[in-house]
Amino acid sequence: MPQDLNKVRKLKIYIISLICILGFIAILLIPFLVNNLQERNALDKHLLAVKQATQDIIYFDEVLTMSARMYAFTQNPAWEKRYLHTANSLDNALEMAQSLEPTVKDAIQATSKTNNQLIAIEMNAIELVNNQRFTDAQSLLLNDQYFELKAEYEEYVHRALQNAIHHNEVVILQKITKTKNWLLSSAFLLSILFFSLVIYFYSYNKKTEALIRSNIDELNNKVQELEALAFELDSANNAKSELLAKISHELKTPINGIHGSLQLIKSQKVNEEALLLVNNAISCSDMLVRLVDDILDFSKLKSSKYTLNSDEYDLSALFASVQQIYTQECNAKGIKFHLSQKISYPNRFCDGLRLKQIIFNLLNNAVKFTHSGTVSLTVKEHANPELIFIEITDTGIGMNHSTQSKLFNDFEQGDSSITRVYGGTGLGMSIVKALVELMGGKVHVSSEPNMGTKVSLQLNLAISREVTTKPDTTCKPDYLDSLKNLDVLVAEDNKVNQFIISKLLKSVGVSPVITNNGQEAVDSVSNDTQLVLMDIQMPVMDGVTACQHIKQSRPELPILAVTANAQESDIKYYLNKGFEGVIPKPIKMDDLYLAIHKTVAVSDIQL
Repeated sequence: MPQDLNKVRKLKIYIISLICILGFIAILLIPFLVNNLQERNALDKHLLAVKQATQDIIYFDEVLTMSARMYAFTQNPAWEKRYLHTANSLDNALEMAQSLEPTVKDAIQATSKTNNQLIAIEMNAIELVNNQRFTDAQSLLLNDQYFELKAEYEEYVHRALQNAIHHNEVVILQKITKTKNWLLSSAFLLSILFFSLVIYFYSYNKKTEALIRSNIDELNNKVQELEALAFELDSANNAKSELLAKISHELKTPINGIHGSLQLIKSQKVNEEALLLVNNAISCSDMLVRLVDDILDFSKLKSSKYTLNSDEYDLSALFASVQQIYTQECNAKGIKFHLSQKISYPNRFCDGLRLKQIIFNLLNNAVKFTHSGTVSLTVKEHANPELIFIEITDTGIGMNHSTQSKLFNDFEQGDSSITRVYGGTGLGMSIVKALVELMGGKVHVSSEPNMGTKVSLQLNLAISREVTTKPDTTCKPDYLDSLKNLDVLVAEDNKVNQFIISKLLKSVGVSPVITNNGQEAVDSVSNDTQLVLMDIQMPVMDGVTACQHIKQSRPELPILAVTANAQESDIKYYLNKGFEGVIPKPIKMDDLYLAIHKTVAVSDIQL
């Protein structure tokens, strides 16, 4: 194919060269044509001037003779004045003619004697009139000698003028003929070059068409191969996603048992040492869940199929939650947390869940690597209020420039020793960078060893001008009492999870009905059932199908999905299928009670 492309490239060069030659010749002809037109215009003007001089001489000569005779016959002084004026005009016309044409000058000089005789006769006649000798003056202007002299003068001068006109016309005609010959020669040469170009192009066009057809066939084959490969890669990617989802589900199922059991132990009266061990175990299970979620997020971001869910979001509520959580985190570690929030428009359009994930990831790092001092979160608007600046600073261990250069690499922390000391997968900052760029923002890190770190975010979040009032579903201090004796149906195939959910519900006065799969749940729903907690992946009938069956007979019955598959896309899918909400596994006790309370509070179920 490269050789074929070289042939096509050479053909193109040849064609361009011929076109350039044609253009060059055309450009060379332009000055010639312009100069020729200028010369022809000059000749035309000269010819017009000669003709005008000829007409003037003939006219003034006739008027001169007429004026002399009229003065002789009428003795009117006006004719004498006219004669003198016409004589002056005739002299000017003769001078003009002499300056235009040398042949006219020669003729005038050759007839100067005759001209002088004519002038002498006419002046003598005028003198006779002035002396009252009218008859003599009239006879002088009408005798044969005057007529012969007049005829001789006019013959010489008029012939010279006509010859000059004829000469100029011949010159112009020769110029036109010369120009026409040049143009015909140029047109002939250009025609030869043009037809050579057409013949050359046609001769190679057939070869080029065959070459292009061959290359197109080859490219089509390559495209088919690439499409097949893309299909294989897409299938492999889907298989990878399914595998990760299955691994996530299988990992979170035992973690749910561990986490739930620990929460149940913590809710019991235990000594301080046992409580410390339980808290440590709960923290470890939370770390396992975050690890699984990070791997799933990373996989989706790298697959280029990740999309943001932009909706109206209250930033002030987010930062209030952040302040509450990280004030406790920092107090537990003996450091301070400071929040500075200067936002005039808190309601924004953005993916609130992912924005929260970005801020939490950065704050988790700041708290993790800070042993004394302060962790600060600063939020402010730009002069353009849609532009938000978020800065997270700490007084922690900091980083050198080499460490910063590797900070956003996948599965890599800035310093390998950090993994040994602090743990972590090295995915947090990579996910932050990917999410920020997906939002169209920028992230920048500045740090010095032992001086702390500052992470700066720049995000463009559109302002929501409408303030929506949402129903108040916040928990009251006594909301747990409202859950007592609630008729709850649980669909869960895992025995450990059945035990955990049952214990968690019984601890607030709820005695659930336990079923092992979706079909049992459909069969067990009664008119007294007030809430369904539905696992998704179950034998016989899955949770989504069971939800749709139940909604056909009890559309008002709230159903919550309880699943390890709780990514944003999963949640959206479940909500579209009829679920009122999602409780992610591993189940957190407070989240479970809060979700049940909110769901029942806004439902049409009679309590």
